[in-house]
Amino acid sequence: ALFYSTNSNRPIDVSFIGSLARYSDRKIALGMLAHNGVDVVQRGGVSEDRFSIANYADHMRKSKITLNFARPVFDEPNFQCKGRTIEATLCGALLFEQKNPETPRWFEPGVDYVEFEDEYELVQRVRYFLQNERELLEMAERGHRKALVEYSAKKYWKMVFHALQS
Repeated sequence: ALFYSTNSNRPIDVSFIGSLARYSDRKIALGMLAHNGVDVVQRGGVSEDRFSIANYADHMRKSKITLNFARPVFDEPNFQCKGRTIEATLCGALLFEQKNPETPRWFEPGVDYVEFEDEYELVQRVRYFLQNERELLEMAERGHRKALVEYSAKKYWKMVFHALQS
């Protein structure tokens, strides 16, 4: 009920809603964006900021681009598929995701979302898509449609009830 797209005006160019504490890569990436004149709305999430899940979803619905970082805390060697990956696309924002082996299992890079290797590539790609809004909107729409078809609550519960009936 909270993660949906309004297809309305998106006044936030770039957002990141998640923790910065203990995540040096996130701090560096957001700092590089700011240093290069990209305005990023950052909120700390429920535990740091007491940012409710409703406000979290609302910020993603108001964002053109939503960032996600897949590396776990303390630079552990593996990656995670965060809920933010699905939530951002359900809200219609263009997902920018740190390159990792997990997200391509759900979405196609360069088709449904934008992946980046490092903070330099992140800055370059964010600038490109903000200057090419038609491409931004088209890719965001593809990601949104895929999330609705493949990963929505409706699809999930349909699968659960089908399994229960079997």
